[in-house]
Amino acid sequence: MANNRYFHSVRLKEDQCKGCTHCIRTCPTEAIRVHDGKAIISEERCIDCGECIRTCPHNAKYVYTDPVDMIKDYRYRVALPAPSFMAQFDQEKIGIDKVYNALNLIGFQYIYEVASAAAIVNVVTEKYLETSKKPLISSACPAVVRLILTKFPEYLEYVAMIEPPMDVAAKISKDIISKKLGIPSGEIGAFFITPCPAKVTAVKQPEAKDSSLVDGVLSMKEIYDLVMQKTKEIKEVKHYKHADRAGIIWGVHEGEIEALETQRKVAISGIHNVISFLENIDQKEFKRYDFIEAQACIPGCVGGVLAPTDKFAAKIRLKQLSDYIEKEDINPDKIIEEYGMKFFLVEKQLMPRNIDKLDLDIERAMEKAEQIEALAEEFPGIDCGACGCPTCRALAEDIVQNKATKYDCIFILREKFKEMNKEFDLLNKNRNIK
Repeated sequence: MANNRYFHSVRLKEDQCKGCTHCIRTCPTEAIRVHDGKAIISEERCIDCGECIRTCPHNAKYVYTDPVDMIKDYRYRVALPAPSFMAQFDQEKIGIDKVYNALNLIGFQYIYEVASAAAIVNVVTEKYLETSKKPLISSACPAVVRLILTKFPEYLEYVAMIEPPMDVAAKISKDIISKKLGIPSGEIGAFFITPCPAKVTAVKQPEAKDSSLVDGVLSMKEIYDLVMQKTKEIKEVKHYKHADRAGIIWGVHEGEIEALETQRKVAISGIHNVISFLENIDQKEFKRYDFIEAQACIPGCVGGVLAPTDKFAAKIRLKQLSDYIEKEDINPDKIIEEYGMKFFLVEKQLMPRNIDKLDLDIERAMEKAEQIEALAEEFPGIDCGACGCPTCRALAEDIVQNKATKYDCIFILREKFKEMNKEFDLLNKNRNIK
């Protein structure tokens, strides 16, 4: 990566990359190029959605997460399991209470379900909708927020300036434990168990605020494996009360909008489906909605690249779980009144990433735009990816920015060889005549 202005959790294992171009075809922001037989990820364009991880046949992409051992750096340790984590276990074989007992054995003294925070955020959203510009686009999925920053800055004003459940869970759990035990919050570590790389990035380099109160982000796959090991050691199961359906169901498609009272709402899952929605919806239709739930993964967070079990089976398990577990008695309105609405809102405005700016000088930028159009006309327009760029237009942009040449296109190169062969034949013919 060029200058390390951006933190990224999606990373490349160069020694395993074969330069096969699978990833450049699926990257939603055209953040990947293949040069000299290796993939290169643009730090400005990458949104850490993890699509390249799904499609790489050589396992050359991976997710950076914090090591589990880092929990030992804190005297008091809180596990923040995502709703999608709750969905990874067959409740008939390993109940969620047994899972949480296993988390205790791993080293977490406290567990605060992110689903509980999600139920609170539902009510916060209802209140926010009363005064916000509509339609309100959910800010819960950091990959979607970064997609808008990168590709659709015209929609930034519609993004909810609400803390996502992960951060709300960290803030509330630390406050509760600090007050209960009379200890400084600095001694309390809050660790989110993540299904996706985007949430790692959201903690390490958050948008619209200086820092996150989440102290570490742990791989759901890694924690799942540890839990499966530790459940064998459990003799007696301690029981917990859990979040209600309004929060638990956030882990799947349409879960966020289920509890919202407004009827003018829509849910989209899958990063390419989100792009299609934002590219193709006309403004009149767009303005008909009050709320838009948008998630990068299908079918919601249970489909994250770090979720260890089948996403569709997990979706069914989560819905079943939300119906029969023992519920905790919380009053979101009372909690919001206690902390105040400001507690649940982010600090700053979102700022777009000017990745398409061709040049700081306006006249030079216009010249480059004209060059791109002219070059694009020369290419076949089949977007084969053989040049190492996702589209012919992307190759034209790279050429203008001195990152490629037009002979990277195999069709242009083939024509060049034909011309050279003709010249060579003509030269030989002239020599023979002499």
